[in-house]
Amino acid sequence: SKSDLLRLLSYFEGELQARDITVAALRAEKSKQLYYQAKYGRFGLGDPFMALQRDSDNTKDNAFDEPAIKAMYDNQLAQLENLIATQRKAQLKMREQLVNSEKRVHKMCAELEDEKRKHAQDTAQGDDVTYMLEKERERLKQEIDFEKGQVKKLEKDLKKTLASLEEERANSAKQKHVAIMLLKERKQILDKIAHDQQKSNELENLMKDDKDHIKSLVQGGSQEASKSMKLEAVMEKQLSEFDIEREQLKNRLAHEEAKNK
Repeated sequence: SKSDLLRLLSYFEGELQARDITVAALRAEKSKQLYYQAKYGRFGLGDPFMALQRDSDNTKDNAFDEPAIKAMYDNQLAQLENLIATQRKAQLKMREQLVNSEKRVHKMCAELEDEKRKHAQDTAQGDDVTYMLEKERERLKQEIDFEKGQVKKLEKDLKKTLASLEEERANSAKQKHVAIMLLKERKQILDKIAHDQQKSNELENLMKDDKDHIKSLVQGGSQEASKSMKLEAVMEKQLSEFDIEREQLKNRLAHEEAKNK
């Protein structure tokens, strides 16, 4: 994170400063030691100044070569300066890398925040879509329930209609049977009326013949006249009964026809 990078950068700067201080102290200490060694002739066996002293002894020249020692000191100081410059360059390069790292971290943080924002927007949109889908599902469920209710109602009405049709069919069959029976009965009545009419006509003809016969007999005697009158009364009664029965049959036939209509 950014705080970790800043803390790491401060650690590096502290270490570089401590190194610079240490190098400066070591350089001063080394210069001081070399100066004292050169001044008082205290060189180690592996020291190059000791080799110079041996060379000086071999040449029987006891003079102190100060320019050579100074040149050596300057060379060592130059090397130390080069080392310090190299370290400073490394420090600058590291700082640049840290700055670049910090920039990358800032960029990554910005991208992360942008992704978080997009994710929040997507989540909000997803919630909205989920809410809309839930409402649509509820609406479709209500429509399906309504359609189921309508189907049940239609099925109930259909069953009721079928039952009514069956009842009408049964009644129609019954009425058809009754109509057939009435037609048969009507035919019988008509046949009977025709038969009675024929019989009535025959009786009328017979009565007419009897009347003629009675008239002829009246002339023959009173006894025969009385007998003829009795016979005529019987025939009149029969004709009256036939007329009444015929009227009853006609009324019954008219009633049956009106009922069938």
